[in-house]
Amino acid sequence: MKLLKTIKKSNKLKAASMLTVVAVLSLVAAFGSYSNDQSQAARVTANYSDTLSMNPTTGRMTPGQPVDVVLYANTGTEPINVVQVKVNYPADQLKFERLSEGPAFPVAVATDTATPGMIRLARTLDTDVTAVSGVSGSNIIATLHFTAQPNAGGTAQLSYDASASFVMRARDNQNMLATASGAVFTTKPGRR
Repeated sequence: MKLLKTIKKSNKLKAASMLTVVAVLSLVAAFGSYSNDQSQAARVTANYSDTLSMNPTTGRMTPGQPVDVVLYANTGTEPINVVQVKVNYPADQLKFERLSEGPAFPVAVATDTATPGMIRLARTLDTDVTAVSGVSGSNIIATLHFTAQPNAGGTAQLSYDASASFVMRARDNQNMLATASGAVFTTKPGRR
């Protein structure tokens, strides 16, 4: 009897892990084929409550000095297991330097930082048992490290491209993204 329960539990975990693998493979396929149309999976839907946010939401920048922005996935109580984000930033104001991974999504499925003004990330949980249950609440996706350009002046706005960003619910890999909010940095007065 105990062996039968163990086999049933193992089969459930295999099925859930397979579902996560399918979601990740779908995410990789979508990551490689961005377009301007909003597919069903990428559409931001008001019926859902998950959000993407940045911290800080506002700040000052000094030419030649670092500017760090933390990317968050906020899910409330609904567990998620995959996130994909596309962040736009003004390359004339900010120079992307590097990113630091967040602890909640340790598996980097895809990273694209080659195009100035755009960063694309796809992250998931470990593909073992933790991917079955997911994570909930406010979770760090990554920290983006920039340097304010030497000629930076005025305002630098960072934003999520909601049509190319996903927050996938763990139990069925449904995109739960409702809103995405960015950040605005202004040049310190007297500096340029």
